[in-house]
Amino acid sequence: AVKTKLQALRDGAKQGKILRDGIQLVLAGAPNVGKSSLLNRLAGEEIAIVTPIAGTTRDRVKESIQIEGVPMHIIDTAGLRRTSDEVEAKGIERTWDAIQLADLVIFLTAPNSEKEANDLRAQILEALPAKCPILELINKSDLLDKDSADVNGKALLISAKTGEGI
Repeated sequence: AVKTKLQALRDGAKQGKILRDGIQLVLAGAPNVGKSSLLNRLAGEEIAIVTPIAGTTRDRVKESIQIEGVPMHIIDTAGLRRTSDEVEAKGIERTWDAIQLADLVIFLTAPNSEKEANDLRAQILEALPAKCPILELINKSDLLDKDSADVNGKALLISAKTGEGI
């Protein structure tokens, strides 16, 4: 009975903390998978710069929104990859820092990035704090033939560009 009451108290405190402080959502993935586009779509305005050039986002971009009264702090991050560019490397280091503080990591991939995505997913899972959930999204569904799209049920299919699946 004591364990049950303590667990109920702990759950209530966690919910109160979320309502007070909000949830830290970190958008993570390789360059050019649509992290900044998703931030812009969720914010309802052009917060982050979006270009077809890999490495455009070099520092964290943070925007706060509310969904059903719950504050959500969405953090767009630099794309994770190996680089010799000193500035981009610093941004990637900050991405890993943000991942370690996340309440939820939204891991984005693009179609046809299977091998690299699996390697990156494993690295992110290794870096996550205990019990931090990860939501996997395959972005750019607008570029796919819907009949041939195979996501194996492990990820949600979205298009940050068109809003499909958001």
